[in-house]
Amino acid sequence: MVSVHVINSVNGHLYRDELDQHYRIRRDIYIGEHKWRALVDRDGREADQFDYPGAVYLLAIDPKDGVVGGTRLLPSWKPTLLSAVFPQAASVRPMPEGPDVWEWTRFFVVKSRREEHRLSRLGGQILCSMFEYLMEEGVREMRSLAEAWWIPRIQGLGWRPRALGLPFPHDGLTLAGFSFDITQEALQSMRGIYDIDESCLVRRGLGEPLPVREDIHAI
Repeated sequence: MVSVHVINSVNGHLYRDELDQHYRIRRDIYIGEHKWRALVDRDGREADQFDYPGAVYLLAIDPKDGVVGGTRLLPSWKPTLLSAVFPQAASVRPMPEGPDVWEWTRFFVVKSRREEHRLSRLGGQILCSMFEYLMEEGVREMRSLAEAWWIPRIQGLGWRPRALGLPFPHDGLTLAGFSFDITQEALQSMRGIYDIDESCLVRRGLGEPLPVREDIHAI
């Protein structure tokens, strides 16, 4: 059974192999499949300036296959894609920031676990786990930069995305900045769509929910 594990700089030492596997998968997907030319292949891995202390990873781990999906969450008060690389994606200034606002990046599902014509069940498990984790941490709002086609897709999941600015072309893609609220209603909608009736979120080495602090040590 796949579980979605919360990994940060507090418990990262327990997941060194899984973190390395996830960087390799990111390389295969974003550089290999999607041909994102701005990214750098670092000895078979994809890691960037936002894999810093304070980033949180939610990795879907299968007992047999290891990492099969995941996503990355960035604290809004540190550099993010929207604030440091693509500020033109958000016309609202200043963008809100603080412990209750985070940024969603690097969502992925390995090719063998994808489904045609919809977000896979594994993808649904990851997103449900993300909402669970964020609600436990007291996060009320997320923002993101993604290809524009993501907006109608997540609307179909019960989210209510709000545009931060106009879509814009970049490197052959159409990108858009948007934000969305973390709500129990959206979580219940996703659970209904994917027939998920129990949590698969794991906090190994973290104990009870506790907001991730800015001063935690690096992995």
